[in-house]
Amino acid sequence: MTRRPYVLAAAGLLPVLVTLVLLLHPASSNGQVADPVVAAAGDICGSPTDCGGTAALLAQIAPTRVLPLGDNAYVDGTLSEYDSYYDPSWGSQKSNTSPVPGNHDYHTAHAQGYYDYFGARAPGPYYSYNLGSWHLIALTGDIAVSAGSAQETWLKSDLAANPSQCILAYWHEPRFTSGTGHGSDTSFDAFWRDLYAARADVVLNGHVHNYERFARQNPSGRADPNGIREFVVGTGGESHYTSGAPIANSQVQNDNTFGVLKLTLHAGSYEWKFVPVAGKTFSDSGSTTCSSTTPSSTPTNVPRSRYRYIYNSGPNQAGAASNAWNLLDVGSKSGADALPTGTKGLVWVGDYDNGSCSWEMSDADLTAEVTSAIGDPKIAGYFFSDEPDPNACPTAVAAHKSRSALIHSIDPNKFTVMVADMNSDQASLDQIPLWKGAATYVGLDPYPCRPNEPCDYSWIRQVIAAADAAGLSYWGVAQAFDDSNWRWPTPAEEGRMLTQWALSKQRGYMTFAWTWNGNDLTSQPRLLRVLRLYNKGVAPNTSITAGPRSVTATGRATFRFVSSIPGSTFQCKLDQRSWGRCGSPKLYTGLSRGFHTFRVRAAVFGRVDPTPAHRSWTIT
Repeated sequence: MTRRPYVLAAAGLLPVLVTLVLLLHPASSNGQVADPVVAAAGDICGSPTDCGGTAALLAQIAPTRVLPLGDNAYVDGTLSEYDSYYDPSWGSQKSNTSPVPGNHDYHTAHAQGYYDYFGARAPGPYYSYNLGSWHLIALTGDIAVSAGSAQETWLKSDLAANPSQCILAYWHEPRFTSGTGHGSDTSFDAFWRDLYAARADVVLNGHVHNYERFARQNPSGRADPNGIREFVVGTGGESHYTSGAPIANSQVQNDNTFGVLKLTLHAGSYEWKFVPVAGKTFSDSGSTTCSSTTPSSTPTNVPRSRYRYIYNSGPNQAGAASNAWNLLDVGSKSGADALPTGTKGLVWVGDYDNGSCSWEMSDADLTAEVTSAIGDPKIAGYFFSDEPDPNACPTAVAAHKSRSALIHSIDPNKFTVMVADMNSDQASLDQIPLWKGAATYVGLDPYPCRPNEPCDYSWIRQVIAAADAAGLSYWGVAQAFDDSNWRWPTPAEEGRMLTQWALSKQRGYMTFAWTWNGNDLTSQPRLLRVLRLYNKGVAPNTSITAGPRSVTATGRATFRFVSSIPGSTFQCKLDQRSWGRCGSPKLYTGLSRGFHTFRVRAAVFGRVDPTPAHRSWTIT
């Protein structure tokens, strides 16, 4: 048997890392490409015979890819154990296996037996590949996994490079489990946050020797219809652990049945089925769409926000108006009256001081200010507080409700706005329910883009989920500034951020800021263009830049395409198939002879290209 030499990095003793693009598309009997099937389980072979039952299932399923989820050969993952226990059974599928190691594999230094056995099938401790329209990511839980580690940094980069596909990630130890053998492992929070931010769909783990399926959830373990579904499949055959009391979001458990999880990966959706070994009856099955799949039959276009406010536009209100912001900040009635046509003022009436826990503007002065502007058509409302701290000031919430009520008692036709701090981690989430009813609209400002880091879109998602759960009437605040703590988003990052807010239940939105820290938004013309297109309600336009010749003899076709708006995702359609999420380039293989038509449409800001790009060709 040929052995792959174990290549060590000078400092970290890590295998050379590669990203694989492995595209296996078996053709069905009618010449069409069959959707790939994967079969997965961990904790597999502790003797030459105990994993024979699950190996028989692999032969029965004939999967496109086999995913051993770690602890594949007990007890120590030595080469001898792999050769003696694993190879006679699961080894028959070695040529189409993409494995990950487990903690028992690391009983042997650097998991050398695992790497020697699998050779090129295990190209490194973390790698990724494409399977059909899905992106699969293999990770290792027994090297550094924390935020900022080499593996986590690579994961972020890999996710950023593959933004438009359904995503499945797998490693050995589960973040969430109800099992008794091992508990939920919070060390994988960083993985989950990165995957959640990228709208990943499925996480597979072993380690706990039973089967468990969870509902979609976010990295904090809260139910989320757009979250990640985790499957624990430690059922390869070595032994069983007793199931414990189900933790939050656990939907199904079984602790007495060996088997494998079969996943059929469709474009934009997947089916799952736990297949038991012969003689056992337990099973579990279902299907669902990918978390970021846009409905394909009747895509809806989100209308542009009614209220489009930009902070600190005083230096160039005409410029802000020309870029389709319609609500500008002013400090008085006279300032509002002087605004450009088509805009209104949001009057700043002083802040809440978190040091003294009091208002900068007295009730008497506020009453005079609001009274003087009753009936003014150029004033839309009043902005009266920016990031109050209810922990430092226990009376802050009551004070804000009272101040908003005072404004409404004087002019009930104007709305009130405050902004809550959304950049203090759990403390921010905890205060969201407190602000319900404290203003007509509560601005939420989870800024995701920090210097030298990818944008953390998962934080925006968590804030939105918490606000929706609280029944808060809110405005999203889009980051568009640069200082020592935050950086300018790229145009694509801004597009993705605006899409998150557009698809939320926001009642309006803010942009921070026209001018901040000596930096003007006009210095970023490409970023400003994205904001302008969002403000104007523009839908993307899709263009195909490369594809097959009009007549070809090959059954393979690769298409490349672009959108007119950065940050777009794409949906593809071949012939009469359904629309499905895709990315450029899009590859089809195993195509039948005859006439074919490929269509692609971009989506961004909750708006879909109404005239998809298309290209037709003939295979002879």
